[in-house]
Amino acid sequence: MSLNVIDLNDTGLRVTRDGVVVCVSPGVALVDAHGVVCGDAALRRAQVQPRDVYQHFWRQLNETPLPDARRHCRHHADLAYHHLASVLDAAGRPAEAVLVVPSHYQDAELALLLGIAAALKLKVAALLDSAVAAVAGCAPPGQYVMVEMHRHHVSMSTIKVDAEVTRLRVDDIPQAGLARLEAAAVDLVAAALLGQARFDALHEATSAQLLHDHLPGWLAQAAQRNELAVALEYHGKHFRADIAARDFVHVTSMVLATVCERLGSDAEVLVGASLAGLPGALDLLAPARALPADACYRAVAEHRLALGAGKDGVAYVTQLPTTRAPLFEHHTAATPRSAPQRAPSHVLAGHTAHPLSTTPLYLHADGRVASAAHGASCAISVQDERALLHVNGVETRINGVPAVSTSLLRAGDHITLAAGRALFVPILVIA
Repeated sequence: MSLNVIDLNDTGLRVTRDGVVVCVSPGVALVDAHGVVCGDAALRRAQVQPRDVYQHFWRQLNETPLPDARRHCRHHADLAYHHLASVLDAAGRPAEAVLVVPSHYQDAELALLLGIAAALKLKVAALLDSAVAAVAGCAPPGQYVMVEMHRHHVSMSTIKVDAEVTRLRVDDIPQAGLARLEAAAVDLVAAALLGQARFDALHEATSAQLLHDHLPGWLAQAAQRNELAVALEYHGKHFRADIAARDFVHVTSMVLATVCERLGSDAEVLVGASLAGLPGALDLLAPARALPADACYRAVAEHRLALGAGKDGVAYVTQLPTTRAPLFEHHTAATPRSAPQRAPSHVLAGHTAHPLSTTPLYLHADGRVASAAHGASCAISVQDERALLHVNGVETRINGVPAVSTSLLRAGDHITLAAGRALFVPILVIA
């Protein structure tokens, strides 16, 4: 019987059969009056029909009613059902598969997943933790931090490898996923096209869709080149802009700032393929190793007898034997990861440095810094030896990248608000 492995990472659900990838489908669904479309077909319409798009259903696999539930889909579990059905159709409807599941899934999500599979007449041979699978397919004895990117979060799993590969803990980093990185990269490209070609690609939904369609290719190029040309054909006209790859790298560094902060200086880091291919990701996490895209399949192929041996029902596997054919040698890096930078101690506004503390300081678009908010503002405070920026409903950018609700700040970052000309810079003053 063929060996089918379905990796449920929502950056792209991947079906591998006997070592060959037969389907990759991003975790996106679009629901309208005509029905449900999923994967790439949904992504190609996401900017034209943004209110009909759902992207969180694998991250939040539950039966909580959708706020705008329709006949086709009542909750995230229904969306996951439709997406998995489309994936199985594209893969030729395999009768049986091993499901590689995100490390943050608990009993409730696993039970729903098994119910969805049963409804689709898919026999689940085993449920396998994704971080354990990736490491068990590649790594020799040692202790590792496996970093995986998903659409809306990054997971960091501490894995111990001796006679067995065992998951020790899982840390979830929200707002550090592919969706946020793509949104920031789109803003970067749109600004370059507006500044260099006088073309506002985000002004119309159809041109915005065209920009999003091209983005994966541009990100791949930025990971390999020092500079790239982005070009769009729209309404018979050609628009082009040149962007330094370091600008895309900066987007990656903004999104991964919390991940870098959480990694210990001596951690041996393994990086999943969906993250490793992004501009500058491996350098930011260095020293780190990129695992191959087929790492999970390797583990299942080598250890398939251990996945459910001697157990009734479907096993949820968080422990596997160590691979007999590691892809690399374990070592402690000769150059340990740099220790986290000290938090900024002041914020510079004009020629004045304002001290930071646990009490928030409020920054205003006109350049004022105050102890209370007066209209549109953002706030900076120090918590747990980290400087954090809190967005209070005003468009805020850090180094040109839109900030999320709470963002980690580093010395030298540039903060701007709305259309204001004022610039705020966190700095570290050495006493």
